[in-house]
Amino acid sequence: GGRFHFAVPALTFHAWALATCLGVGWTLATYGREGLRQLNRPDELWKFCLTTSFFTAGDVLSFTSMQHLDVGTFSLLGKSFTIIITMVLSRLVLRKPHTRLQHVLVVIVAAATVVFCLEEQAARSLMAASAGAAALAPRPFGEWVVGLLQRVGAVSLTSLGAVLQELLFRRRRKMPFMMQQVWMGCGAMMMSFFTLRCICGLPVEHLWLGFGDWRVLVLLCMYVTTGLMTGLVVKNLGAVAKALCVPVYLGGCYAYAVWSGSAALTPQVIM
Repeated sequence: GGRFHFAVPALTFHAWALATCLGVGWTLATYGREGLRQLNRPDELWKFCLTTSFFTAGDVLSFTSMQHLDVGTFSLLGKSFTIIITMVLSRLVLRKPHTRLQHVLVVIVAAATVVFCLEEQAARSLMAASAGAAALAPRPFGEWVVGLLQRVGAVSLTSLGAVLQELLFRRRRKMPFMMQQVWMGCGAMMMSFFTLRCICGLPVEHLWLGFGDWRVLVLLCMYVTTGLMTGLVVKNLGAVAKALCVPVYLGGCYAYAVWSGSAALTPQVIM
């Protein structure tokens, strides 16, 4: 339904295919044929495939939620929940202890997220009424709730994937990241193809539809770069650190949304 006609599972398929090719190329250049033989590890493959399937399902659901949410709400709401859910899952799965200060910060983030949603909706209604701007008009409540549920579900899946990924990285610290990337990519491509064919019911031809546009290719490259950097952060610093990096680009996302006219800026929203 957007300006660029491509299937979301096709985007994730190509992104992980590119990342897998980079991993294979790096392994071959670094270790030669011996490196390729090291990749033949079915015992490792299924574990990383299972973990990455959560990432892929979350990414597909996240892109889908963009059809129901504006950029500002999508960024701030989703990323705030990322911090909260990642800390909870790291406690449950990794048994990581958290300080009282960290718990207080999570409560503050949760409260600020709820307040932001209410204030941003009110600001959009006020500015749309005064300026007659259709772009700032709030979306129907039902559509907003659907987008909200999709975004929260996407964040939950990607956070679970990040925590499980950290668990695998902990147990295999000496394994090079780019080799692990190959195993993750195989699982992500299978999940993306399954979503395209079985869940979306689209023919195989949709894997290539829309990718002749250079802007879609830019989006693809940015998605791959973000995925690789995120994986490195999880491997070296952990899933919680990855979630806490969110505020670095949070303000930039919302600033772009205000500049493009899809979000409203008022003192209440800033507070």
